[in-house]
Amino acid sequence: MQWNLIRFRNEHKLSQQDISDLLGISIDSYEKKERGNLPFTIGEMFSIQHIFSRNIDEIFLPRFFGNSD
Repeated sequence: MQWNLIRFRNEHKLSQQDISDLLGISIDSYEKKERGNLPFTIGEMFSIQHIFSRNIDEIFLPRFFGNSD
């Protein structure tokens, strides 16, 4: 799970649909990326960085961070 991303998204009162629309991807793809089931592309990461005015490393955790599998 991308906990920092979820926190920033909620702080900015943006839904998953809002972010998926801004990125031009489906809500299904965005949900999978936020859960850590699919990776974000570099372009998506830079777009999200711009939306939240944060450094990429403040927003994104390594893909399998905290997964117990």
